[in-house]
Amino acid sequence: MFFYKINDTQLGMETYIYIRVSTDMQDNSVEMQKERCEAYCKYNNFEIKEVITDVNVSATVKLFSREGGKKLKVLKNARIVTLKLDRMFRNTMDCLGSLDDFTNRNCAICFVDMGGQSLDTGTAMGRWFVTMMSSFAELERNIISERTCSVLRSKKMRGEKYTGTALFGF
Repeated sequence: MFFYKINDTQLGMETYIYIRVSTDMQDNSVEMQKERCEAYCKYNNFEIKEVITDVNVSATVKLFSREGGKKLKVLKNARIVTLKLDRMFRNTMDCLGSLDDFTNRNCAICFVDMGGQSLDTGTAMGRWFVTMMSSFAELERNIISERTCSVLRSKKMRGEKYTGTALFGF
């Protein structure tokens, strides 16, 4: 994998790793994300101040509404390293609003794996690319939702039972 070397304007920033998984059933996902982000930090000589983790948190929950996201909200002059865009955002407006907020607090996000390459929002090209990719992350989330609804609707029409979590009280 190729890592993009960070530019000199970000020297002196504190480094935080952010990890999110939708369920605690995703075996080794937290560890895998952490290992990949730590390798990126080591390559760039970043000293990691803290690893912030959101477990059992859907991507539909906006970043700053998550427990880990609340910790990111107060950072200043910081670098946040995360594995992929969809670990932080699946909503374009949340992504763009958060990017503006991070920029105003002199924070940059480093995405370790964006199709095999790393990306840094501390650069003009990185910020532009994340702006474009956030719309694709939202599209992916919406397609998954449509597909799930279609399958459940089809099961209902055939009289099959839904095999998901039982409703509260049943």
